[in-house]
Amino acid sequence: MDADGVFPQACEPAEGPGMRKAYCVQCMTGYEARIADRVTLLYPEIAALAVIQERHRSENGKKTLVRRVMLPGYVFLFSGLPIPFRSILPMQHVLRFLTYGQGEDLALRGEDLRFAGWVLRHGGLMGCSKAVQAGTSLRIVEGPLRDHIGNVEKIDRHNRNVCLDIIFSGNHRRVWMPFLWAEETDIARAIILDVQ
Repeated sequence: MDADGVFPQACEPAEGPGMRKAYCVQCMTGYEARIADRVTLLYPEIAALAVIQERHRSENGKKTLVRRVMLPGYVFLFSGLPIPFRSILPMQHVLRFLTYGQGEDLALRGEDLRFAGWVLRHGGLMGCSKAVQAGTSLRIVEGPLRDHIGNVEKIDRHNRNVCLDIIFSGNHRRVWMPFLWAEETDIARAIILDVQ
């Protein structure tokens, strides 16, 4: 990502290398995946991502991972070409684009852009990370916690969750991100997570 809030293209379009800008659509809660699918179908040059998070769930003493929308009511759009705002806004269940002030100032910036970059790097899926214990530190081997944004507030080793304080749309959001214990041989690739 450069200073103008542009991401290098993950895959090059037919016209050659380009850059992508990030935008965010606010929609009715529960319609995030449908909006993302519809935008992708109608505009294949736009990468539309609803943010999905894996979470631990315990049922009858057995722990499983379930997927839920991490940021209800929001869909991120990434494109190197102009976004057809006036065609997307009238779509059913779309409420508005996230904006900064007046007019067409719709490209994400600041903390919102950092969050969108994290979402893009993980393809919209904030999956379960892998971690190893190294003394008193928790070391992340792979997954979204390896390059997380925000601050680590708490680490629950027993339930295998990390609480992140993430800023999006000017609001602090606490998000519990899961991890699984990895093999000790993965420790060379690990980074350390500390509560701040």
